[in-house]
This record gives sequence, structure tokens and C-alpha cells, in this order.
Amino acid sequence: MRRTPELIMLPSVVALGKPVAVGGRSLMRAGVTVALVAASLAAGPSASAESADAPAQAATKKALEAVAAKKYDDAHELLTEAHKRCRRASCSASVEAEMFLAHGIAYAMKGDDANARIRFEWALARQGDIEPSSGFQTKKVKAAFSAAKSKVSDGKGVQPPLPVGALTSDQKEAVASAKQQIASKDWESCMGTMIGSLSVAGDYAAGKLMLARCQDAGGLLLEAQRDAQAALELAKADENDELIKDVESYLGEIDNEIPRINLKVPAGVANVEVKIDNTVVPPEAVKEPIPHNPGKAVVEVRGKRGGQPFFFSKEITFERRESIDVEASSEKTPYQMCLEAARNVAERQKCEKQFLVKEGLTVKAGLEVSSYNDSDDTGVVSPSLYFAAIDPTKGWNAGGQALVDVVTTASADIVATASRRFDEVRAGASLGGGYKVSPVTVGVTGNFSIEGDYVGRTVGASVTADVFEKMASPYVTYGFGFDIIGRADTEFSIFRRDVQRHTINAGTSLVFGASTVGVIGGTLEIDVGDYSKPYRHVPMFRSSVAPEIPAGAASDLVALARLPIDPFEQLPDERYRYAAHLGAMHRFETATLRGSERLYRDSWGQLASTTDVRFPWDFYGGEEKEGDDGFPQLRLMPHGRFHVQSAVEFWQRAYVATEGVSGYLLPKFRTGDRELGPLWAATAGVGVRAGLTELLSLSVQVEGTYTRFLDHLFIFERWGLFTASTVELEWD
Repeated sequence: MRRTPELIMLPSVVALGKPVAVGGRSLMRAGVTVALVAASLAAGPSASAESADAPAQAATKKALEAVAAKKYDDAHELLTEAHKRCRRASCSASVEAEMFLAHGIAYAMKGDDANARIRFEWALARQGDIEPSSGFQTKKVKAAFSAAKSKVSDGKGVQPPLPVGALTSDQKEAVASAKQQIASKDWESCMGTMIGSLSVAGDYAAGKLMLARCQDAGGLLLEAQRDAQAALELAKADENDELIKDVESYLGEIDNEIPRINLKVPAGVANVEVKIDNTVVPPEAVKEPIPHNPGKAVVEVRGKRGGQPFFFSKEITFERRESIDVEASSEKTPYQMCLEAARNVAERQKCEKQFLVKEGLTVKAGLEVSSYNDSDDTGVVSPSLYFAAIDPTKGWNAGGQALVDVVTTASADIVATASRRFDEVRAGASLGGGYKVSPVTVGVTGNFSIEGDYVGRTVGASVTADVFEKMASPYVTYGFGFDIIGRADTEFSIFRRDVQRHTINAGTSLVFGASTVGVIGGTLEIDVGDYSKPYRHVPMFRSSVAPEIPAGAASDLVALARLPIDPFEQLPDERYRYAAHLGAMHRFETATLRGSERLYRDSWGQLASTTDVRFPWDFYGGEEKEGDDGFPQLRLMPHGRFHVQSAVEFWQRAYVATEGVSGYLLPKFRTGDRELGPLWAATAGVGVRAGLTELLSLSVQVEGTYTRFLDHLFIFERWGLFTASTVELEWD
């Protein structure tokens, strides 16, 4: 059924000529005089505002005539220009109210309800009793005006723009406070003040420029440049010529302050990928000096040269205005294809002896006490007992371990959620065994651990075979984990989440020679269930605030800028993990070099690489001489490890929540787990093992780890110290 057009009438129409159809009804042709405008003209503006009011009134009149003729775009252009003039020349409140009202009518009749409501709110802010005349009381106008009036009466109406260059009292106070904080060299408080102001008042040019100066004072020059550029765009939109000059001058200053990296990639390297602090640099940007904040940067270059992988990594330090030349030169480790290839039984037996594979029953038992402490106020003490028995001749082996972890922590995450230091105890045990039915060895394992809010259980099986005259030993393992997540001091009957884990490993070891063995393999792990931490809260921010939160932001800054909501962590219910690893071991006369590389990716978008190198060296004893049983035997055990990873795809340093009708709309997935963010870690350590007799040996291991968190809240870096002391008994 066709709708009847709405009636649109201009009030007090006085004109000559024929009526024209508007919305299906009649209106007089151009030349009409609108009573709304005529009344204000009759009253006449004050002498001080006469020069500004008269053009605005004339524009309002013409705009209403354009609306009557359905020329809404013409009306919009007239009123927009009139508003710009009023912002510069300060029209009277009543004239601005009429102008905003006319603009709202034009938007409403065009069907743009959102802009119509905003203009009506502006009009009501200037003149509280203003209303559209009866001639423009269409359904759309009535609806938009009623909505605007309701918001204004609730104190939620949008205020009209201030005159060009003007600030509200709150904005003035924020900028003045920020200037004082910079003067006292408190740039973090300065940032907090301006982020808070911008989150409440919305973006404004002077505020963005002040925020840039705060960031500049803290060495965040790239962020300062970005916000200054935003300030320039806002100033241009506001046609604030004076502020435009100030911002352009500041942008020139900050550009000179920013350090730059001049990267030179050797000729012949193809498929080049450059990363700085784990962030990919676009190929076109590599050709130019690369800007970076003052401080430290890790430059990485990957590619291929001569068909072989090319890799370069270097950490550099620079100051403001400094330009650093970095030449990506590769320190390639020599690659040995084969040494002393063993292709017969005698050579393989010699290799087995050289790698300390003994015949007959060997039993080991020991006590180990390890500890871990880091700069993030976390400490762990782990005493454990273990035993192992192996009889290669009869083809069986068995082993087990029992341990207790005592954890104490008051890390940045804990402090940020206003939680107290907590202590936690975890007890665990494992058993395993295998039997060889030549050439296949079958094994089974089981693990169990329990703590106040978590129960871990795993069972597994493995199959290994010796093929090609023991030159290769392929293997397949499967593990099934079925864990329970709970809450501390809460029974599982009240809160419980069951999660499962399927792990498949497959690969093979390869004998390359009498002194060299390699391993290649892969892992597939499938996690099923909600692994979200029941205690972990994730701070939320407004969309305008989130980009301004710096990496490593302190808890005070986060508390100031975050929204007043505290949602729990929420992770996806499934995760597929894939890993490939490559390892090699080469035996020298008194030492063994072991190295491995593990590449990882998963269905959450995380990538990782782990490189591990060990070099146990028997530097004293071991040779029986007359009157000497060869003891003590001393072994030095240096160890190095490097790990780097990207973030999961839903990782955000500062998550954004938007306000909806029934509350805040949260991101579907959110986390504060540091292990899901981008980071790198380097470990170096050394151990000493002393074989005192054939039965007794002692060992001590000390390792330090440095972790750099690249895009996290609350923390930039962490130093950790791991120690382990072991007493071991071994007998044949």
C-alpha cells in the first residue's frame, strides 16, 4: 500500500506565485519569508554581534528555503559555512540556536537522524525553549527533536563546538597541569593527565599537542610525532591558523630529534625480511632511514643467499638526533655434512661406547633441589626425588620422579589487580617404563600433579624402532592430558572446568658418523576446553585511549586510563599447536656439543623459535692410572638458550570496550597472559658435575635469564636466576 506523503508547511508564508509540491503537499515557491527567521530579524541583533548575526540569519533563511525545495545539500552547505563564520566572530546565542535548529531540520528531512539529533542538541544548548515551527513538524523532525530534547533533559546532550581556539575549563586545567608536570620532569603523570582529559572530552587539537609534548619528554618520539600529526589534522579541521603554525613548527622540531637506523643489506640476499624489535619493516621503508625511539633496538635481517638461510641480529643503542649505520653481515656457523661416517657394526659399537651407552643394568637415583627467583618478585623452590633403571641387554627401562613446587609471587600482574602476595604449593609425580622387542621398543608414561586450584593428569605411550642397521630410529609418541581447573578454597563441585590435551610426537634420530647423531621431528598438540585463568582480570579502555597506552605502562597509569570494568580473561576453547625441531650431537674426545632448534606456530597465530646449545666438557679425571682410580671426574656444563615469539592474533596491549545499550561490549577473546604476547628471552648458565666415586656424584647448575616483553602492560623486562643442586647415586 502506498504511503501518504507527510504534510510539510512553512510558517507564515508570504509570497507571490504558484504553490510547489513538497513531500506531496503544497509550499510556496522561492521568495518565502520564514516566520522563525523573520521574527529574529524583527527583533534585531545587538550592536556588538550585528556584523556576525546578520549573515548567519540570512544564511538560515536561505537554508530553510532550500529545505522547502528539497535541496538539502544546498541547505547543509549554507549552514556549515554560517557556523564556521559564527565560530570565528561569536554570533549571539539566539541566532546560533536558530541556525542549529534549521540545520537539524535539514538533516532530519534528508533522513540523517544522527546528525539531526546532534544539531537539535546544539540548538537546545544555546536556547532551551526553542522548537521547530509547526510548518516543519514532520514525523522525522519530531522524532529527532524529541530524542535530542530527552538527552538534553537528562544532562547528556552534546554541546556545540566552542569558538575557534577556545577550550573548556576542564581542558584548560588539564593542559596547565600537564605543563607543570613536564616542568617537574614527571612525563608519565603528564601523559596520564592528558590521556584522561582526551578520554573524557574527546580529541582536541591543543590536548593532542600537549600529549605529544609529554611523550617527547619521556623519549617516546615516534608516539609524539603521531599525536602531533593528529593535532595538526584537528587544528586544520577547526581552521585554527595560529595552532596550525605551532603544530607544524613542533613537527619540524620532533622530526629532527628522532634517531634513525640506516640499514645496509648485503648484495645477493633474496627474500629479505627486516624486523626491528620484532616488528616487520615494510620493504620500501628499508630503503630509507628507519625512525626509532631513543634507547635500544634489536635489528634482525632474514633471507636467503646462495640458496642457504641468511640471518643477522644485532642490538644497538642510540640517542636523540643520532643516525646509526648498521651493516647486516652474517656470522655463518660452519656446517659439517659428515665426519668419520660409521657404516658397520664395529663402528656403531664404538660410537655407542663413546656416547656412554652402557651394557647391563644401570640404576640411578638422586635428590635435586632447584630454585628460581626473578626481578618480578616471583620465587619458586622445587625439591625432587628421581630414579631410573635401564638394562639395554634385556631391553627394558623404568623410571619415576616426585617433586614439590613452592611458589611465592607478588608480580606486577598481581599488584595491578590489587591482590596480595600469595604462596602456592604443587605436588607432582611421574612414572614410566619401556620394553624392547627387537627392533621395536614400546613405552608407557603417567604423570599426576595437584595444587589448590588445578589437577593435572597425563597418560602416554611411545613406539621406537631401530632400522637400517640402527642408522635410524624413528619414533611416535602419544599423550593424553585430562586436567581440572578450579578456584582456590573452592570445591570442584562448585567451580570446575575440565580441559583435555592430545599430544603427538613423531620423528627420527639419525647416525651420521661415529661421533655425530642428529634428530628431526615434529609435534602436534590439541588443547580442548576453556584454559582461561579464573583469577585473571583484563583492563579495558576506550578506543580513543587504548592507542596512547605505552608498552610497559605502570599500574598507576593503567588504573587512571582504564574503564570502570574488570572482566575476566577469555580464551578460545580450542588450540592447535605445531612444532618442528632439529637437533644434533657431536662427540669430541673429551666433550660433546649439543644443539637444537625448535620452530613453533599455533592456530591462535603465535609463532616462536627456540635455540638451545649445550657443551658438557670432561676437563679433569676419567683416566685410570697406577695408584689412581680416575676420580674425581669433573665436568663443566655451559648452556645457552634463546627464545623469541610473536603474539597471538587476538593479543592487544590495551583492549577496547565500547559502551552499548545494556552495558559495555567486550572483545570476544582477551588475555593478560604474558606468554601469549610478543617477547624474547636469552638464557646463559654453567654447571659443574663432580663424580666423586663410581657410586656418588654431585652437581650444581646456575643459569640467568633475561626476558624482554615487547608489547605488554605493567612490565618491560625481567631478570631471572635459576639454580639446581643434585646428589646422585649410580650403580651397575
